[in-house]
Amino acid sequence: GATQVTLSECLFFFALIFSAMMMEENPTEDGLTPQAPHQIPPAWTKDNLAYFCGYCHKEFGMLLRKHHCRHCGKVFCDECTRFRAKIPQMGIDEMVRICEYCRRDAQGLIGTESMQRPSEVKKCVQCAKGFGVVGPSAAKHNCQHCGKVFCADCTRWFAKIAHLGYDKEYVRVCETCKDLPNTFSRLYEWQRDSDVTACNECLAEFTRSFRRHHCRHCGKIFCSKCLKAKALVLGDPKPQKICNACSTSGSSDLKVVK
Repeated sequence: GATQVTLSECLFFFALIFSAMMMEENPTEDGLTPQAPHQIPPAWTKDNLAYFCGYCHKEFGMLLRKHHCRHCGKVFCDECTRFRAKIPQMGIDEMVRICEYCRRDAQGLIGTESMQRPSEVKKCVQCAKGFGVVGPSAAKHNCQHCGKVFCADCTRWFAKIAHLGYDKEYVRVCETCKDLPNTFSRLYEWQRDSDVTACNECLAEFTRSFRRHHCRHCGKIFCSKCLKAKALVLGDPKPQKICNACSTSGSSDLKVVK
């Protein structure tokens, strides 16, 4: 019988054809903004023309974000751009995101490193606590700057990292990286659950049934009654709970949902 072609396959071939025809030399929607002409890759693929990862071919969506390789300018998923390197021939002297293809080629790259895979790490790099099988103790987080794997407490700092393509969203960084000078455009810390015994607003004491909740903007801890406002925080696809102070702050990082 006739071979059936799925919609995903059609979109994939459409993307291949048009990504070869329409390239641009300017940064696009993922927020990367090279500082000088020599930092722009030879061909910078438009975000709106990239439907699939250029390496693993997974389809992009709300849960699979797009990232540019700073060396070749093509678009890939986070996993396929987990490598970091300096690109001196383009005037880039800091570790930036590169793809699997460029890592293998390695021409013009210095100091190539890879993000650790959480599945291969058994204990937190910072506090050395072993990861559990289920529950909060099982949560593993990459520091998005150095790539190492930590527990939630040891990656409780959130920052924008423009040179890695994170200047529209906040990502986790570790205690060591948070102190690096001139690295992050904004940095804030989540309060530890163990450090807070009462809501930061109404001062009601927390119990096993009266739980703690983090404001997704300032990182402070509140009770559910004092965390009713919602806003689109840059980088989040859906509204997040924020505290009353943040909801009335007028911050450019927030779009309050009423």
